[in-house]
Amino acid sequence: MKVLFISYFSPPSGGVPIRRLIPMLKHLPEYGVDAIILTCQSPRYYALDAEEKIPDKVTIYRAPELLATTRKGSGGIIRDHYKIRRNHIFSSLRFLYNLIRYPDPQWLWIPKAIELGEEIIEKENPDVILATQPPTTNLLIGYALSISTGKALILDYRDFWASKPYIERNNPLHLLIDRVMEKRVIDGASSIWCVTVPMLVEMKKRFPAHRDK
Repeated sequence: MKVLFISYFSPPSGGVPIRRLIPMLKHLPEYGVDAIILTCQSPRYYALDAEEKIPDKVTIYRAPELLATTRKGSGGIIRDHYKIRRNHIFSSLRFLYNLIRYPDPQWLWIPKAIELGEEIIEKENPDVILATQPPTTNLLIGYALSISTGKALILDYRDFWASKPYIERNNPLHLLIDRVMEKRVIDGASSIWCVTVPMLVEMKKRFPAHRDK
């Protein structure tokens, strides 16, 4: 069996985003599973961990992120270019930036990740796509690849997506889109994994039609 992992973060990224990913990549081969990972070429790190490494047996593909060479962080381009902070122009620009920044700051990775992901699937022919989250961008990429290729999709939830009170959106439009998109992605998944029992219970309440996934 061959599994294609979708994860924006990978070593040398450290911290929470890879704590679940790395053990899976290390131990799945013990059960006859070949792992492939699609990750970001130059991700913005939460933390660095020089000791964490992807196992040698795992095939790694890295997709670039749009504007990666100029974007310094969430809103960094806007701040650096206009040299302003709290005036009306800055507030308007921030509003527009936050409006299009969906579902998270990693959204600029989506186009190239889908493009490379389709090439990977054609070449490697994995049996299943496993999208691990956060960021939520990973789930959207996994869903898009599943739709375009017909491959089964597993969603690995480590954080909630659109369920309150766990997540509060400053933008009501984003919250509405979150709810619509999460249902669509859940509908398209073959299996849903949750990192904790309380999360599993909450997900079954919100999506009773898929409680057996």
